[in-house]
Amino acid sequence: MPEDERNIVTYVRQLLRSNRVDQPVFDALKNRHGEQWLVELTVIAHYFGVLSGVVNAFEVPAPPDGDKLPG
Repeated sequence: MPEDERNIVTYVRQLLRSNRVDQPVFDALKNRHGEQWLVELTVIAHYFGVLSGVVNAFEVPAPPDGDKLPG
């Protein structure tokens, strides 16, 4: 996995697990993509967290014609 992709995955994992991100990862992404992009990544990560919380709380089933993850 390229370093930039690894930093994105690390950023989102750290953010969702602890609400904190290691400074070197934050700085690398901010320097490469800019502050606005990093704000948007943060919002998107939390948005999907909210959606999954609602879906799980109400036990919404996946649609029968939805995408399938490899098994």
